[in-house]
Amino acid sequence: MTDPDFWLRRTALLALLPAIRAGRPDGDRLNRYADALVHEQEFFLRKALGWVLRETSTRDPQFVRDWLARHGSRVAPLTRREALRRLTRKEDQDRGQRRRAMRADTPVLPRR
Repeated sequence: MTDPDFWLRRTALLALLPAIRAGRPDGDRLNRYADALVHEQEFFLRKALGWVLRETSTRDPQFVRDWLARHGSRVAPLTRREALRRLTRKEDQDRGQRRRAMRADTPVLPRR
C-alpha cells in the first residue's frame, strides 16, 4: 500500500477478492488496505476500493457499514456508491416486499 505505483496498490487490493468471494475474507488486511486508500485521488484506486467493499457487503454488510461510517466524508462518492450498491438494492428489495405484503393483507375494494 505504500508503493508509489498505484497499479501495484490496486493489484494488492484486488488480490483480496478471491478470498472474499470464497467466504474467507482477511478482514484485518482489508481494513488496513482500505484505511490506507481512503484518501486516494486516483480514479482506479477509488473504483477498486468500492468494488472490494461491494463484494464484502454480500457476506459482511456490517463491516462495510461500519467502515463507511468511521471514515465519513473522507470516502470518495464513487467509492461510497460502489460499496453501497448491493446493500441499497437489498434494502430496497426488502422494502418492496414489505409493501407488497401489506397490500396483500389489505382488501381491494371494487371500483365504481
